[in-house]
Amino acid sequence: MKFESSTPKRNYLAKMPAKYRLVLGLFIMVQLFVLSPPVQSSALNDANVRQFGHSDYYGELSPTQVYALILSVDALVTYYAEQTHPERVTYLPTKLFEVQGYRPEDVFVALGRLSDLVDLLAAKHGVTKTQRIQRENEIAIPAEVFLQAAECLDTLALILRQTNENGSYGDFYAVSHGITLTPKTPSDVFSLVDLIERRLRLLSHEERNLDE
Repeated sequence: MKFESSTPKRNYLAKMPAKYRLVLGLFIMVQLFVLSPPVQSSALNDANVRQFGHSDYYGELSPTQVYALILSVDALVTYYAEQTHPERVTYLPTKLFEVQGYRPEDVFVALGRLSDLVDLLAAKHGVTKTQRIQRENEIAIPAEVFLQAAECLDTLALILRQTNENGSYGDFYAVSHGITLTPKTPSDVFSLVDLIERRLRLLSHEERNLDE
């Protein structure tokens, strides 16, 4: 099933009043929940929702759903490497480091670093920098992590659009990857973001060398 990419509308959305963007964002999140991959039912997943997922603005969102979206970010980074540096794809890191004790706030901060790396590619290809999501409170929750990951996804799609105007990138917005995810924790999400960050650092280093 093909999904039409929504990336050309980004400039329009940026001009939209904040309250309308919020309503639109809520609608998109609902659609993503419908498309999200099947999650194995367990006490762990229920506990994750209760412990990490509540937001007065966004409702409940679990780390497992956040993980599913970040898989799409990873897929876009890999696709970018295949399109621009095919000879380096086999050198991209693949190992997920096992970590424990991380919370959504830690993932949110890591996504900030990831957004900075995405912005380096954005500057190279004349694309607007990644928008930054503001925390509802002092500590980030999965909903805000989800939205920041979605901003990274948008920017990467726009970058790829610059490298190949005839490409179709809407499929990367389908959160379902045809797999069943076991319940994830914020530590699992952090580990995946860390892997993507290491991949982007390698790609950025490669592009700097080419520019020199």
